Amino acid sequence: MRSMASGLSSLLTCMAVCAVLAGCAGCTEERTVVGPPPPPPPPPPQLGYSDGFPAWSPDGRTVAHIAFEDDPNPFLARSYIRLVDVESGVTTTVMPQDRPIVFNLAWSPDGRWLLLSTEVGIFKMLATGDSLTLLKVGEFHVSASWSSVSNRIFFGINGGSEGGIYSMQPDGSNLQRWTYPASGVMQCPYVFPDSDTLVVQSYDEHGDYCIALYYPADALLDEELACRLPAVAHPRPSPDHRNIYFVGYDTTTRSGRIYRFDRVTRVSNPLTTATSQNPFSVSPDGNYIVYHDAARTRGLQIISIRTGQVFQLTRKDGQSVH
Repeated sequence: MRSMASGLSSLLTCMAVCAVLAGCAGCTEERTVVGPPPPPPPPPPQLGYSDGFPAWSPDGRTVAHIAFEDDPNPFLARSYIRLVDVESGVTTTVMPQDRPIVFNLAWSPDGRWLLLSTEVGIFKMLATGDSLTLLKVGEFHVSASWSSVSNRIFFGINGGSEGGIYSMQPDGSNLQRWTYPASGVMQCPYVFPDSDTLVVQSYDEHGDYCIALYYPADALLDEELACRLPAVAHPRPSPDHRNIYFVGYDTTTRSGRIYRFDRVTRVSNPLTTATSQNPFSVSPDGNYIVYHDAARTRGLQIISIRTGQVFQLTRKDGQSVH
């Protein structure tokens, strides 16, 4: 009897195991298989790979800039256009974007629009993030700036047969070419705040970097302000026309610094320690410069041109320090 019970028990156990392996075919009882818990959601991305390309609004209250997520390949990082209130530090994201890569930001004279110089062309967008509009298609379109005098948008195309300085209306119409490669290499044009005069990066006959002024109305490269400088990029005029600021690249230290060139004394001096080669922006009153600090904080800093005092505007994560 005991042997019979033992055999029956073994048979029942075997049947139960087979039923489980067969997916409980023929079973009427529902079974719930408990597996491992799902993995936790990934943490939010850390912003601040490069918190740069700042542009000061015409009223001096806001700085627009690009914030990139950390990524091993910066050219694949997701980027955001953000506005920072200089007084309160309140930060607003006005447009998240995957691509294109933005090389430069600029404001319209009335402070309503932002110009985006990108790897695929020039766009304009309301400062609220609405009405993104493609104005000009093409690669290597850089340094777009908006004239308060003629209401034209000036920009440069670097390299190739199309290289030169151009202008167009705010809706992308009336495209006009001002210079050609044969007329001398002029890059990074930027319009003065109160005229259509352009400050440009140029080269002398020896191939040394220069800063020059160009007058589109007269098709005239008027003067070479300074030559034999560190590799020049992104020249910007002061509102009073006396100073020209630019990023100079030191080939020895492999770092960029912001320099001031005094048009009266003809002297060029560095304003900042090592920063980056990104564009910077001069405040409308001419007293401050906002720039990307690539060496240490990887955020935005403001330097007083008169005293040299430095203020941190944003942190590495793209948020304000206020």
